[in-house]
Amino acid sequence: MWKISVTAVVAAVLGACASSSPQGDDHPPAREPGDSHRAAPVEPTQALMVCVIRERKVELVRATLDPVTGDTLVEGSRPTYIYPAMAPPFADETAWFVEKAPIVVDGRRYFMYGLRNAFLPGDVTQVGHYNGIPMFALTEEARGSPEMLLIPVRPGCEFQPYNYSG
Repeated sequence: MWKISVTAVVAAVLGACASSSPQGDDHPPAREPGDSHRAAPVEPTQALMVCVIRERKVELVRATLDPVTGDTLVEGSRPTYIYPAMAPPFADETAWFVEKAPIVVDGRRYFMYGLRNAFLPGDVTQVGHYNGIPMFALTEEARGSPEMLLIPVRPGCEFQPYNYSG
């Protein structure tokens, strides 16, 4: 059996990427030692959208990816710094979720079902709370008693489905 250090693999991949990246006319030349009058090229930030839950809504906000640190930034800071008061508590921090216990809502028993999923704004609607954790349902099932509840498990609009067992 092969034993490979994760550090060695990462270093090899980074080295391969660095040595294989072509420098075309649109890239400034690399700095030479002692060449202090030319600034080092700045890597551009990558624009992206981040899904957040705030004020009972799932929404996308503009963000950037810092190429140096790898951090996702909203308005120059991590999303948890921008929206801390608005971020809901997440189920993966609760004993009932970790123990995969069924939940009972309005007399209906729901069981953890399947894999976690990410949903976009408009796909889900908040329908209540369970032990302080917001519950969502697919928008088309949000009225009445939904067959499936969606529980936010961590930032990024990642939900764990719970199916009704009647």
